[in-house]
Amino acid sequence: MKASEQKNSLQEKPPDRITALALIYLGFPFFIFFLGWFEWPWGILLTLVTASGLFLALSKNDYSLADSGPIWLRGYVAIVTVGVTWTLFGGAGHFFYANYDWFFRDAVLRDLTMAHWPPGYGVTDEGPVILRAPIAYFLPAAAIGKLMGVEFADKALWLWTACGTVLFLLLLPLPARLSPRLILGLVIVMFFSGLDLLGMLLINLEPIEAGQHLEWWGWLFQYSSNTTQLFWVPNHALPAWIAIAMFYRHWRHPSFAYYVPITGALLPLWSPFAAIGMAPFYLLWFFNQFKQVKWHPMIWIPALMILLATVPYLALSVHAIPASLTMDSGGVGLDLFVSLYLSFVIFEFILIWLLVYRPEDKILWVSTGIILLVLPFLHFGPGNDIVMRGSIPALMMLCIFTILAIAQFREMPVRRIVLLVGLLLVGAVTPMQEFIRAVKNQPWSPHLDRNLYQTAKNNLPPHYTAVLKPSGLGLVMREPDDLLNKRDSAD
Repeated sequence: MKASEQKNSLQEKPPDRITALALIYLGFPFFIFFLGWFEWPWGILLTLVTASGLFLALSKNDYSLADSGPIWLRGYVAIVTVGVTWTLFGGAGHFFYANYDWFFRDAVLRDLTMAHWPPGYGVTDEGPVILRAPIAYFLPAAAIGKLMGVEFADKALWLWTACGTVLFLLLLPLPARLSPRLILGLVIVMFFSGLDLLGMLLINLEPIEAGQHLEWWGWLFQYSSNTTQLFWVPNHALPAWIAIAMFYRHWRHPSFAYYVPITGALLPLWSPFAAIGMAPFYLLWFFNQFKQVKWHPMIWIPALMILLATVPYLALSVHAIPASLTMDSGGVGLDLFVSLYLSFVIFEFILIWLLVYRPEDKILWVSTGIILLVLPFLHFGPGNDIVMRGSIPALMMLCIFTILAIAQFREMPVRRIVLLVGLLLVGAVTPMQEFIRAVKNQPWSPHLDRNLYQTAKNNLPPHYTAVLKPSGLGLVMREPDDLLNKRDSAD
């Protein structure tokens, strides 16, 4: 296949049924959120707005034409098997050891399941304290837990995670037919990472233990491997992965203009950091495909209304979350910061980024590099989440470039392919450590008797909670359920 033909097939593909399912996956939690969090008639209105936005985006494509290629059953079975198996080792479902962040995720899921929506944690002089977090990932499982019992919520969350992971894998530019290239592509996705091993050897004088987490060697910032993202933060990873895979698959096709507004509006309630990480790519689409932008009000109004309802919710008490430039927050001198920064960007992405350049992806390749160069200068959140999680779309774009480069290894110089394979093998140590920890450590069950306040050691974490003042959103949202003064069936 010629380069121009491959470009058309990879970046100008019309939205198909997989893309439609992915959009429905991202949109489904909003029906629960708007009906459960907002008073009538606002909840009904926002639900209808969401439904109309999804319908208009989905109805503008001829999916029978887009899906006219052959269906390779064994290839799809392989993708589904890998996606389901991969998620088994993560925190959702607790089949294996769940990393410590899951104490808080389990508490959020538990409170969403046990409380009358929205969950609350007492009252201050300014108003009730509510769960203010990007909760879209948790809502379908919480709804199942309400219907079937809280003990079913965790396994429902794993099933929801597995569905999202499979949809993401199906969106990637991988062959549908079962082949060595398909298997190799799936392996690369699971084991794609920066060179954390080299970073740890550079700063750590002690031996590295089996199952040790390697990715905080940069002190001030972290770019997580794909497996780390799935095992620790699927709530951030899944929307970012789906959005960027959808973007690469269709961004040069005119019909993608119907998808961009609604997809961009759905991301913040899943993960504000995924939305931030996708914003440069959507801006690139806007300027590059300006003539293809659809300015019809019925395409943009639903997206804007969704944002007007979700962004103020997510912005409640946001001033309580630490934010600054990394140099200001890290307490390090300029010399040390420069040394850390250069080591970090070289080991985490630059070496691979240089090796996976493809002329047909030049504009995306340059944009990806700029994003990953700039992010370490920012700081937001207790763990500098804007770097860790805002980088997910760009890192997945880099992973996509790697899959495509490996698939064309016969066209690459031998020295280049050897260097790339060597870097991928060194990087694979990081996700392998995550698998080892999941198997090596003892699994534990979710603590269904602890709410978020109790899990945080009788504290209200500012990045999870906020005050709902009587004005603004307080006029249209339901009265919060006070979990601090409520006995429930889990007590």
